[in-house]
Amino acid sequence: PYYDNMLVSVPALLTQPEYGTEIRMFATKKGLYISSIMEQPPELLVKRYSKRDDFLNRDTFGVTIDASGEGRYGYVLRMGLGDSMTDGSVLPERQVNLQWDGAWDGRTQVIEEGWSAEFFVPWSMMQLPQSDIERKIGLAFIRDFSDLGERWSSPPLPMTRNVFLSGFRKYALNNVESRRQLTVYPFVSSVI
Repeated sequence: PYYDNMLVSVPALLTQPEYGTEIRMFATKKGLYISSIMEQPPELLVKRYSKRDDFLNRDTFGVTIDASGEGRYGYVLRMGLGDSMTDGSVLPERQVNLQWDGAWDGRTQVIEEGWSAEFFVPWSMMQLPQSDIERKIGLAFIRDFSDLGERWSSPPLPMTRNVFLSGFRKYALNNVESRRQLTVYPFVSSVI
């Protein structure tokens, strides 16, 4: 099933957005899968390419994960239309550190309805507290609609409120443990 429960949070109107956002997700032992289909007329799409962690005015979709389940720390992951990635760590309530780069993957694509985004977030990239029973994590979703100058979120957590990380919706997970993972980032360096 999909969720379409975003509200306009910037500006802090807390009204229904003009276009739909269908969010789907499921968890496995390896990680969290998230997808979103975003309704948007083709003439209103704003695609801009950039390096990792650049904040530009463009259409984006993202998730912030409260891995502690108690609003203590989390991770923000965003994809801009055109596959530009932004990620960072989050401390209460909105202290974002863009120096953190996680080993996750995501893609965007223009589709008939507007555009779509897909994420795979491995459990091994985040610190999860020890748990022998059901694990709880918090999730919040954000969509930036550049042409309208609006940000939509679920749950609605506008910047005018002092609540962010502790205000996420909680989800229960079973049989999820952080596993060690090796990630390789190939690069080339030369001197002429």
